[in-house]
Amino acid sequence: MITSDFSNIPFVIVFVFIMPTCDSEQVKLSAGYFKRLKDDYSKQIEESGLRNISEKELALLYNNRGHSMYMQVEFDSAMDDYNKALEYDPMLAVALYNRGTVQYRMGNFEAALEDMEKALSLDSCNAEIIDGFNECKRILGEKRCR
Repeated sequence: MITSDFSNIPFVIVFVFIMPTCDSEQVKLSAGYFKRLKDDYSKQIEESGLRNISEKELALLYNNRGHSMYMQVEFDSAMDDYNKALEYDPMLAVALYNRGTVQYRMGNFEAALEDMEKALSLDSCNAEIIDGFNECKRILGEKRCR
């Protein structure tokens, strides 16, 4: 998943490194970490009216909370947050990519391709978006050949 770096926004950027193997303790620690992130983003969203943040900043908060839910395999909740992020900033490529990734994981390949295609039109040099777009096209091509 992609996160964006906006230094004027008070939130943590998450970098996830996939380990070749992990034990159950690592999984528990990771789950706790993403739950704490989700809680932190929820608090920031709740307090956003008090801080008078921009719609673009609010879109990033929803996107990042969605990512923390995605990492906990809460796909429906993640989709809700990516949709909310796109209500606040329809041009947020990262939210389109992330929503497309969830669509892909849920087997909705055509919807995933639409999101990836739009994300690619907004951020055509992003390697993750390019890879996601190409993977969706490959899967759909295979399905059509059956």
